[in-house]
Amino acid sequence: MKREITTHVVVHCSASNQNTTYKDVNSWHRARGWLKGGYHRLVYPSGEIIKFNTPEMIEFGRSDDERGAHADVKGKPANEQFNYRSVGVCWIGGKDGRLDITQDQTFHLIRVIVAFMVKYPDIVVNNVIGHNEVPGVVKLCPIIDMDFVRTLVRKKLNQSETVETIPASAWEGEEALTFPDVPRDHWAYDAIEWAVKEAKLVEGKSVRDKIIFDPKAPLTRAELVVIMERFVRYLKGQ
Repeated sequence: MKREITTHVVVHCSASNQNTTYKDVNSWHRARGWLKGGYHRLVYPSGEIIKFNTPEMIEFGRSDDERGAHADVKGKPANEQFNYRSVGVCWIGGKDGRLDITQDQTFHLIRVIVAFMVKYPDIVVNNVIGHNEVPGVVKLCPIIDMDFVRTLVRKKLNQSETVETIPASAWEGEEALTFPDVPRDHWAYDAIEWAVKEAKLVEGKSVRDKIIFDPKAPLTRAELVVIMERFVRYLKGQ
């Protein structure tokens, strides 16, 4: 069934292990007697976004304009329910109340939310809510601090309430950060991206199974010589 209006984004967590797939979610929702998976987007720990708009995926979840099954409250009148006026976005994880959302997952969760705001201009930032913020719902879901999420959305939009000046571009397709400790608003972000990806002067380093840049780390004389030698090679290759 098609939604008539879209005024909200409702954020969920799957309350499951991080290896949960869209097929698992679909199976759980079907077991409740629903037609299929109730969400419009899933966001995996890797940052991969699962959409259900294509013929091969539509049987596992909801297309963008389809009414979801994720936020209604038993006993509420129809005009107070959220499925008929919202899209549901679910990050995979959160088993036993753990806030195990990854950095890539958070980044792409924000991209998904902004993409929906671009597509449905009636969604304002304050209408980006967690499942536990739906009136009548008593749950931990989505565990993540929604004030923090709304702050990130505002920062991405660079305005307070609407997306009227934001072009309808492919927000969801943007790549995750190269290094989790170098955000896009870091003063040296562009230079670091160039030095790592194009000039190949420096690399990241592994710390606790993550590749970071460590921008405040001191530079030894030996490392400086290596960088200079690589830069000369880069210039000769131009």
